[in-house]
Amino acid sequence: MRQFDSRVLAIIGICGVLVPQAFGATITQTYSGGFPATITGTLPNQGTALLENFTLSSMTNLTITTTSYASGGFEPNLLLFNSAGKFVMSGNPFGTADPSTGIVGDMKLTESGLAAGAYTLAVTDFLLNQSLTATNLSDGFTVNYGSGTTFVDANGNSRTGNFALTISTGASAVPEPATFWLVAPFLGVLAVIAGRRRFSRRTPGSVA
Repeated sequence: MRQFDSRVLAIIGICGVLVPQAFGATITQTYSGGFPATITGTLPNQGTALLENFTLSSMTNLTITTTSYASGGFEPNLLLFNSAGKFVMSGNPFGTADPSTGIVGDMKLTESGLAAGAYTLAVTDFLLNQSLTATNLSDGFTVNYGSGTTFVDANGNSRTGNFALTISTGASAVPEPATFWLVAPFLGVLAVIAGRRRFSRRTPGSVA
C-alpha cells in the first residue's frame, strides 16, 4: 500500500477533508552516467511526476538528497521503485528549515545494501501521489491535493517547478582523518591490554 507524504496528512488534519484532483502526467528520462549524479530541471506544472530511471551495477548503499525547496523550488516527494515497478521505499523530510518560511522542505532517501538492478525514482510535488490502493508504479499518480498547475508549499507560499537532486552510491570504509585520531588512542589501549594478556599467560621459565 502506498504511503502518503506525512506533510500531506498534516495538512488534511488541519484543514479537514480535501478533495483530490484528477491529474497524473509524467515525464520519463534515464540517467546512465556515473555516481554521484546531480540532476536538475523544471516540471511544467504541479500535476506532473518525473520518473528518473537509473541502474546500479552492483549492491551498494544509496542516498538521494534534494535541494529543490532550498533553491526556491517545490516541496518534493521521493518514491523509489524496482525494475518490476514494485515500491521499495520513500524519502523523509530533510535539511534545515527555510529562514523565510520555517519549513523543512527537502527530502532524503537512504537505503543500505540495495541490490544491483534497474530502478525508477519518482519525483513529485508533495501534494501529488499514488492512490492508497496502488500496488505498482504503473498505477500512476492519480491523487493530487494541489491545483494541478501552480506550486505552493505547506504554508501556501508560491514556489517554482524547479527541482534538484543528487544520487550517491557507496560508502567509504576508511575513517576520515578527524575520526581516526579520535579512535587511535582507544586502539592503542587495546594493544597494550592484549600485550599484557599474552605476557600473563607465560609460566615461569617459559620461553617466548
